Amino acid sequence: MENVTVRVYHQKGGAMGAKRYFWLKLMGDFFDKTEIRLIEKAPNGKELVLLYLKLLCRSIESEGYLLFNGRPYSEEIIAMITDTSPEIVKMGISLFEQYGLIERKENTFFMPQIVDMMASETHWAELKRKQRERQTAQEMDNVQGCPNASNECQDNVPLLRDREEIDIKKDIEKDIKPEKKKRKEENSLQIYERLYHDYELSEMLSEKMKDWVTYKMERKEAYKETGIKSLISQVRKQSEQYGDKKVCNLIDECMANGWKGIIWDKLIPKPPTKEELLLDRVNVVDTWV
Repeated sequence: MENVTVRVYHQKGGAMGAKRYFWLKLMGDFFDKTEIRLIEKAPNGKELVLLYLKLLCRSIESEGYLLFNGRPYSEEIIAMITDTSPEIVKMGISLFEQYGLIERKENTFFMPQIVDMMASETHWAELKRKQRERQTAQEMDNVQGCPNASNECQDNVPLLRDREEIDIKKDIEKDIKPEKKKRKEENSLQIYERLYHDYELSEMLSEKMKDWVTYKMERKEAYKETGIKSLISQVRKQSEQYGDKKVCNLIDECMANGWKGIIWDKLIPKPPTKEELLLDRVNVVDTWV
């Protein structure tokens, strides 16, 4: 079955070498897959399939996660950026989860299929590929223009094609390997320090998060880049609701107790106990005297 390639352009940085192209690789039988056909048969099925493809494209930049500036997508955001009604988005998310096309990880939507469907190359690699294509096309024209059209000339055609494919693969591998090596060398704290400047965090909160990331590294429970982004988003969300001081105190408590994660539920105010209510009533009566 042939592949159908859907290219989505995304540029990282302004320099020419920093530009990178991302694309999806769809199998020719994509629309014949059972889960896709079932979705198409559902009410508003065509729009649901289109929504799924849009979410795949959106997840490319974050390696399968649906994030905007490090913040997880909500259903409301999905409806807005895909120009889809909230009702259809709600129905779509439910169906996608049912058929394993979308998952929830750390309060973030994740597109598991993207791992096998995503490919990329830098602007430099694309230029080299096009240069090889032009060179091969010229050499093939020369072969076809042989005066005697000998078998020797014609035999060179597949050799030229094979050489072009090998050269392109080498160029792309040279370009991708340094980036992968660089990422492997970064530890959790270095990743955090590279990312946190992109978020609005108070100095107190950013320093406390450094303490937490260091604490996790000491426990041999290091974060990857996507985990750091999700962590920052969670901390921002909780600080907006409960304040920086309470969030910092909670992080200190979690580290002091040796807990594996941050127990956000401890920020939620607990209803007063019967004893506390009784004591409040006694205090009120005392004010009458």
